[in-house]
Amino acid sequence: KHEFALFGKDYETFRIYMFNGYFLYVKGKVQPRFKDSDQLEFKITQMTQLSEMRSKVREMHIKLSIDEITDGSIAELTERITASDGTTQLHVNVYDPATLVSVAMLSKRHRVSLTGDLIALLEERDIKYTIV
Repeated sequence: KHEFALFGKDYETFRIYMFNGYFLYVKGKVQPRFKDSDQLEFKITQMTQLSEMRSKVREMHIKLSIDEITDGSIAELTERITASDGTTQLHVNVYDPATLVSVAMLSKRHRVSLTGDLIALLEERDIKYTIV
């Protein structure tokens, strides 16, 4: 969640996406701020509804702390992953925050779709994830 200010032409271009409840894919660049080149700003160059981007997602990376892994949490995660069968590659990174050791794994058995149930579980459990 983040706030952006849009002015002039940018506002006209992207105002069709400015509604509560829209989940957006925002692409942009960092550049010197207008009228203050000593500071940087994020300039939005593209905006699309996230639902339109689902078909373009190639990979999902899930990051699990070893401290939070239990039989129950793995069973629930496996159930949601299995239910969200799709074409997106699934990568799982298990890490130990105490030793800073991590193991990255590619699931050869499961490919996923970015379903609301899967995303809801990840967010409820505060599991970090990224999509590519």
